[in-house]
Amino acid sequence: MKRSLSLLFILLFLTNSYGQEREYVSFPTSDANWIYLKRNIFTSTNFSSNNNVIYQIGESDTIIDNTSYHTLYTNQPPYSYYCSYRENDKKIYVRFQNKTEDFLLYDFNLNLNDTMFYFFEDNLTGTYEHHKKVISIGSILLSNGEIRRTLTLASIIHSWVENEYWVEGIGSISGIGLFNPLITNTILNGDIFKFGFHCADDQVIYLDSNCSYCFCNSELSLSENPIGVITVFPNPFTNQFSIVSDNNLILNVEIYNSIGMHIKSETIGDYSGTINLENVHSGIYFIKINVENESIIKTIIKN
Repeated sequence: MKRSLSLLFILLFLTNSYGQEREYVSFPTSDANWIYLKRNIFTSTNFSSNNNVIYQIGESDTIIDNTSYHTLYTNQPPYSYYCSYRENDKKIYVRFQNKTEDFLLYDFNLNLNDTMFYFFEDNLTGTYEHHKKVISIGSILLSNGEIRRTLTLASIIHSWVENEYWVEGIGSISGIGLFNPLITNTILNGDIFKFGFHCADDQVIYLDSNCSYCFCNSELSLSENPIGVITVFPNPFTNQFSIVSDNNLILNVEIYNSIGMHIKSETIGDYSGTINLENVHSGIYFIKINVENESIIKTIIKN
């Protein structure tokens, strides 16, 4: 823990000032993902790659209220679309599902002693509000050799809330990473979050040493454009499960674990088939079902 903190401070405070002539780095608009790790203090003493949570930019943008947004997908429930975001004047706005207004997630125009106010509602934490203040501005040396501007923010009211670190073009590298500004504490229902990885244009931008099996190409663990009616059952399953398609010939099936590692492929060549996963561990798996010219991702749980 001390080693990780020391490394973080070395990277964040390579310089005490940030040259204004350095060009601002915008958020990526395609081919990028953010990964963070999660562990529960009641069930585990270490972070596990099996708990990697992935957010990835979709292949196509979306139009909301006549404005273009970039789509974000996740490998967490509902295992598909999570939200959309746009950037304007160094500000990152997010439009969550079932919301009619944008939410200001980041403002990289902030200077020393400027404040950021959050009022947020979600199903997990309910309604809360908090203020954060910029207490320092510095820079960080990233995994790809770039040096980018950073902002360190501290809670104004809640002393028990850990400081937060923003990096241009990435967002927060604290807690749950990209969406960390919405969490007022690193401990939530016994869960501890740690940002581990960011990749853009197939280039590793940020990598924490604890982020095992972090990878750039995580698209196989996300569901973006479901097709037809394809049923996977039983779910959860014990040793094997079946796949049935109503009108698409299933060419083959690829199985990936919860962090996107390929573990099995099987040719079907029919409208139904049975897959045996007797020799894999319990957990969440992603099934890439390939039909002619298209694919669909399904999520299944092994008991």
